[in-house]
Amino acid sequence: MKHKSLVMAAAVAGLALALASPAGAGSLAVTGWATRVPEGSGVDATIGWEFSLDASVTVTALGVYQAFGDGLHSGHVVGIFRDSDQALMGYESILAGTSGYLEDGYQFQNLDTPFDLPPGSYTVAETITSILDPNSDTFYSLVTGLTTDPHVTFLTSARTYSAGFNYPTALGGFNDGYFGPNFIFTVDPAAPPDGTPEPATAGLLGAGLAGLGMAARPRRS
Repeated sequence: MKHKSLVMAAAVAGLALALASPAGAGSLAVTGWATRVPEGSGVDATIGWEFSLDASVTVTALGVYQAFGDGLHSGHVVGIFRDSDQALMGYESILAGTSGYLEDGYQFQNLDTPFDLPPGSYTVAETITSILDPNSDTFYSLVTGLTTDPHVTFLTSARTYSAGFNYPTALGGFNDGYFGPNFIFTVDPAAPPDGTPEPATAGLLGAGLAGLGMAARPRRS
């Protein structure tokens, strides 16, 4: 009886793990740089950077660079625009303070509704207030040695000088990117047929079901 209980517990644990395990951890779009220069904006603006994707991805979190790790001085709207028609694909409001979570110097907020981006050209951007505002946050530009996820290719900087959150129409310029905004994403795998679990999940499910079968089989004397 004790052996049967242990097998049943292991089988249930295997099934639970199979059902609860995430498909994969998210990846940061910008992963690092060699040198950078802190900067502020002389006016209210939307700043960011243009990039291309070579795979279909799902954006799961958006964030902004937090220079000193002690919280943001003001709130920011962060989003991703499609370059072809300037459509806003998704966005999030990052509140002042220490809301969300820190990763690699960025303050991220998980999205309640993740959104998909097929391969193509996009711009990730954030609102920033003028340095005349005592609550203005800094960002980084004049970056050298930029590194990104292999699926993300940096194209150029992007900005527009106006209040509100708008598609940054001015591309390029003297700054090699306005690295305030960043995002976390997962790469969409080739979708299996409906109801077919991914291989790792299938293995866990198989082990769990096999364990349940062993637990249910009567023991021979």
